[in-house]
Amino acid sequence: MMFLWAFTKEIKDYQSAVAEDDKRPTSHPMQKAAQDTHFVSAWVIVAFLAFELSIHFAHIDMASSLPGYGVYMPLIGMLVACCLVVVRKYW
Repeated sequence: MMFLWAFTKEIKDYQSAVAEDDKRPTSHPMQKAAQDTHFVSAWVIVAFLAFELSIHFAHIDMASSLPGYGVYMPLIGMLVACCLVVVRKYW
């Protein structure tokens, strides 16, 4: 999937690669959906690998680092997301 996204002929620069940009009006809706899916999937894979490799090589044991905080993780995730939205809006 990353190969298809990376070598799509429509992508000429960064601006044409990001999902928020308008695609050509002549593109088929399935092509637009596939490009957006490939874009998001590629970034999810990169983020997952970065997280897992950093945890592995830093020898961090998440279970022993955060005992008893499992119940609060959804709230922490919402807090991080809200902070990112605010930073993106005002930065």
